[in-house]
Amino acid sequence: MALFVIAEAGSTHDGDLRKAQDLVRVAKDADADAVKFQLWTSPEALRLRRHVHNDTAYETGSIRLEWLVVLADQASRLGLEFLCTVYCPEDIAVVAPYVDRFKISSFEAEDRSFIWRVHRYGKPIIISCGMDTKIDGTVPGVSYLHCVSAYPTPLAEANIACVARFGGYSDHTTSRISGALAVAYGARIIEKHFRLMTTDPGCPDYPHSLTPSAFGEYVRNIRDAEALIGDGVKRVMPSEETNMQYMVRRV
Repeated sequence: MALFVIAEAGSTHDGDLRKAQDLVRVAKDADADAVKFQLWTSPEALRLRRHVHNDTAYETGSIRLEWLVVLADQASRLGLEFLCTVYCPEDIAVVAPYVDRFKISSFEAEDRSFIWRVHRYGKPIIISCGMDTKIDGTVPGVSYLHCVSAYPTPLAEANIACVARFGGYSDHTTSRISGALAVAYGARIIEKHFRLMTTDPGCPDYPHSLTPSAFGEYVRNIRDAEALIGDGVKRVMPSEETNMQYMVRRV
């Protein structure tokens, strides 16, 4: 299985479709495999679900319904998978026609009824496991990502060694090498937030999102790490063959 890199746009589009389209292009230019946004159709429903009492929470950050077809089509034309996280059960059916796989956040990772509702669509599922969420293992077709649900995550709390257990990593640090380190611990899926240079600094995802150039470096580091690790089989490499004639063999 080739390593799958998800460019997490989150809310860094600032409610502007043109910015959202620019984010898709940045994901492609960075050599990501997928671009991901987020959607909720009712801020009030999400506030109730999350037990949030701030009346202004979740009023921004979601893409609009009419953007789904536009962004999914753009991603497809560029050779990217289109992903869109939903948080409320009633929104699952909304995004299902547009995604090849589902992404479930850490905040829904222990909601078994929500996960099984997603599973009914017969598509692969990726679940982030922050806040010490345990792997359930009873739902087939699920890939799990280690993450720390702090935005940004302090480097000393990233605990990337956990990737060896989960097999993937949703990265909320601001490091450019954390993804490459996750590859060394066996990550096959890596998700990372990014933004535009024009993203509003007041955007909730701004502090833990990399700029286009930094995100491009981040993905290059991942690809280099994948090449450097190899398959672990010790053998004569093609680049060594010409030097075989100089080997000193003792009897």
